[in-house]
Amino acid sequence: MRFEKGSSPLLAERGAHVKMRGLNNKLKTHCPRGHPYSGDNLKFRKDNGSRVCRACTNARKRSLAYSSWRQMILRCYNEKDNSYRYHGARGISVCQRWRDSYRVFLGDMGQRPAGLTLERINNDGNYEPGNCRWATRAEQNLNTRVVRLISFNNETNSVRGWAKKLKIAPKALRYRLEKWPLAKALTTPSQRT
Repeated sequence: MRFEKGSSPLLAERGAHVKMRGLNNKLKTHCPRGHPYSGDNLKFRKDNGSRVCRACTNARKRSLAYSSWRQMILRCYNEKDNSYRYHGARGISVCQRWRDSYRVFLGDMGQRPAGLTLERINNDGNYEPGNCRWATRAEQNLNTRVVRLISFNNETNSVRGWAKKLKIAPKALRYRLEKWPLAKALTTPSQRT
């Protein structure tokens, strides 16, 4: 069987709508990580017809860092995402380098440790290398727009943090802060033992 210039047996097999770019891509039998371009491991991109390794794609999807990257993109740019109103609608965006490439994001942030999630250090800032870190849920709960931070004697803490330090209920501390002077509220020990 003879093929015209610019076509290949693979194109004839997949249909004329698939366009392969570059001779190198047509001749390669394995992806850059060594997985074969064959059988169930081969799929084609709809936008340009290039070959994609399913094993590499699935490995990225299983990665915790990939999941965080994908969710970051969705909550900033997909108006149908449940978190869009807290991010994209407020003008929070993702730096262009990270938006364009998961690998760049992974290089800057590293793999996501188990039990941690992506946090913006400045809650009103964008997702970018100097403003993101991996943090626990408890750390993230302290870094929200609604948390009240109180500074006293060169120490800053949330109401919950001060209550824990004073060994009183957060509700009791909130009452004290409304009714008492700050110094008295944060230095008076609990009446209960």
